[in-house]
Amino acid sequence: MLGDEVVNTLLDSRNAKLVLGEAGNSSKLKFGILGPVAVWTNDPGCDEAVQQALSENKARGTLVALLLRANQFVTQAQLSQLLWDAPPDSARPNIRTYVAQVRKALECTDQNTSRLSSIKRGAQTEGGSYRLRIDPMELDADLFVRLVRHAREESRAGAVADAASTLRH
Repeated sequence: MLGDEVVNTLLDSRNAKLVLGEAGNSSKLKFGILGPVAVWTNDPGCDEAVQQALSENKARGTLVALLLRANQFVTQAQLSQLLWDAPPDSARPNIRTYVAQVRKALECTDQNTSRLSSIKRGAQTEGGSYRLRIDPMELDADLFVRLVRHAREESRAGAVADAASTLRH
């Protein structure tokens, strides 16, 4: 059984408010970080373009960092710490390149909206910040946490078979 602390950390790290039974997510976009990093849409051609745009490990790492802090601004310094043990001198331009690759990957998913936004800081040394906007349940980790919480409630109510079925979802 997944501990309360791990589940709460997953949710609290994103300030997510996930409630079982909320209206179904009608988004055409899904993100996967629990296995291989993936982005899925309802368009196979778009899925192929997304995977091609995210072919570099650092671009996928950038996407994961932004997903783990979804709907929050992440600074270049934070991304640099997450992507490298010892950031190279070229970290800032490299990060801009990886963010551009993530943007390109997301272009065909929601053509009328901009999910990835950026802001520039005042001082040249501070760099910029980036925010990836996602909706509840677009991230596989969110669905996992929701299912674990629901199964825990079922188990505490004595419905162990239902809890097991929920976790096999």
